Amino acid sequence: EGEKMAPAEAPAETDKATKISTLRTELENIDSELKALEDREEKIRASIDEKRSEKLRWNPYQRHLLDKEMEPLQNEVSTIQERKTELLQRKAYIEGQLRTME
Repeated sequence: EGEKMAPAEAPAETDKATKISTLRTELENIDSELKALEDREEKIRASIDEKRSEKLRWNPYQRHLLDKEMEPLQNEVSTIQERKTELLQRKAYIEGQLRTME
């Protein structure tokens, strides 16, 4: 009778291993997306900083135009930061799940 229970345990272990593997893969994907977002954010911020340094030499009208030009970039930075927050929350959740499974 002990032999009959062994096969029932094997699928549970396989399911657990599969779930752990899936969670680890998801963590890797999150880390990759976070890296890409951070790189993009860094480039946008560098562009904004460069434009701001130029702004010092411009008249008020030119500064106003520059502010209008930078608005979409600043919006994109905000969007990136929101996505990073979502990903970090998801990452923390997955790491918590992994800790309880391992």
